[in-house]
Amino acid sequence: FLDIQSRVDDGGEKGLLGLAFDPDYGTNGYFYVYYSAAKAGVDHESIVARYQVSAGDPDAANANSESILLRFDQPYSNHNGGWIGFGPEGSNTLYMSAGDNGDWVAVQDTSSLFGKVLRIRINPANATYTNPPDNPFGNSVWAMGFRNPWRCSFDRGGNRELWCGDVGQSDAEEVNVVRVGRNYGWPVVSYGRDYNGAPTASKPWQDGFEAPQVIWVPSIGITQV
Repeated sequence: FLDIQSRVDDGGEKGLLGLAFDPDYGTNGYFYVYYSAAKAGVDHESIVARYQVSAGDPDAANANSESILLRFDQPYSNHNGGWIGFGPEGSNTLYMSAGDNGDWVAVQDTSSLFGKVLRIRINPANATYTNPPDNPFGNSVWAMGFRNPWRCSFDRGGNRELWCGDVGQSDAEEVNVVRVGRNYGWPVVSYGRDYNGAPTASKPWQDGFEAPQVIWVPSIGITQV
């Protein structure tokens, strides 16, 4: 359907990481991808771009139709996030996940995209974007404090909440309900514990961090809800 191998820097945790079809794909033929691209001076850059289906073949995309919406440098190869998806607001509101890329300080900096869930509003006429006025920090950041939120999904019923799986430190993983303006704690806490492994009984979530909904320990198969 789409071949952009020449543009993608792959290997390890890099590559073509995310794909989202416009909710109006049936009429406009637009879809969006999140991929890693080589760039001199840094390990790579992350790119979110729009493509369109070929005019004469519904089973093939037009690889020359790329319009880049967002790009940012990645100093290291891992923790790139990479999920993208449209929110319940409609076809012009796109959410994305970005990992910490090893920059722990930036995760708790609201001006940085690292360790965040992002939200932008697309102008379909020219594939540019603006930051929705109700974003909490006056930029693209929707929520913060993540290590590597690599897959997310909106609940199809109820409140249409956003659930994201985040890679925990060392020996456990977590799943969070991601809400606007909330801080999910990394690198201060991970999967319900202080980063150094101490239980958070002496440092509870009153510090302003959101507790995970699910904690999974792969080595022993324990799930805590």
